[in-house]
Amino acid sequence: MSNPTHLKFPKTGRVLPYSAMLAKRGDMIPCTATGEILTGHIEDAEAASAAANHRKTAYLGNLRTGALDRYTDILAMRGDLIPVDSPEQWEIIKKTRQEASTVEAPEEDKPVVEPTTLTRTPEVAPPPPGEEQPMGEPGGIQLPNVDGMGAREAKTVLSEWALENFNHRLDRRQGLPEVVEQCKALIDGAQQAA
Repeated sequence: MSNPTHLKFPKTGRVLPYSAMLAKRGDMIPCTATGEILTGHIEDAEAASAAANHRKTAYLGNLRTGALDRYTDILAMRGDLIPVDSPEQWEIIKKTRQEASTVEAPEEDKPVVEPTTLTRTPEVAPPPPGEEQPMGEPGGIQLPNVDGMGAREAKTVLSEWALENFNHRLDRRQGLPEVVEQCKALIDGAQQAA
């Protein structure tokens, strides 16, 4: 790259002959006599243009980190900072942004989750020895009725039921619907085995 012959002031677009004094300024970009930015200085021109177009305020705020810094031309070149006039204004901006991010989705956007209900079916007496089992669940094994119970109590009842009927320990760390699905899987497995 050759030595620049001219310098451009991006804010006004004015092209001036090169001088060491002008070159020391941070807002002057090396260019040709016609104002074309020299290769290798295009990023400098974009940053200077961003700084020139940035509203000068007392502070610059970073929404990602929540930091508030005093205004400098160097910081103003960063695209992730916004102009802020006072610390009070910054608190309002942060609060507004935080409230906007915690707003719940409208009702029509929320997925509909059907509650899991368990019902007790009448117990079927086992057939006398030598007779066939009735169709349906093997041995008449039914899920216990846990309606009206809290999740913890219902999981305890289901866990004891699975241990008693299938000699299987359920994972009670999961939610109640998942524990119910584990129980149904045990019944399905027994039906397939029968």
